[in-house]
Amino acid sequence: RKIFDENIFMFYEDNDLSEKVGLMGLKKIILNDCIIYHQGESSSSPTPFIIALKNFHYGWSELYFTNKYHTRSVAKCKNFLSLATSVKRIIFFSITLNMKRLIPSWYRLKGKFSFIRGKKSNDIKENF
Repeated sequence: RKIFDENIFMFYEDNDLSEKVGLMGLKKIILNDCIIYHQGESSSSPTPFIIALKNFHYGWSELYFTNKYHTRSVAKCKNFLSLATSVKRIIFFSITLNMKRLIPSWYRLKGKFSFIRGKKSNDIKENF
């Protein structure tokens, strides 16, 4: 049996795992003093492509997660509010000329619209 959802490409794996644990009736605990070392793991340099990629997948995964764990009507409402918030942020960052926040917000919105159009998160060529 698979633990991780293969549809979630880069983000929301922790949310998905936490939700599954809760649905199984298991207790979740917080370890404030816990340190996890990922051997061999390195962070990506924040190039424009990496910023776009990360935010696109974050937006896509947010809507996917919402649809996966909520009824259709609740998911539609939550997804609409998420889209509205994204548009509001893009307008605000455009007006204030905050490109550092505008670009990630734009790609996050692109990911959300890609999900709504039925595209898969790992289909990079069609999404960029």
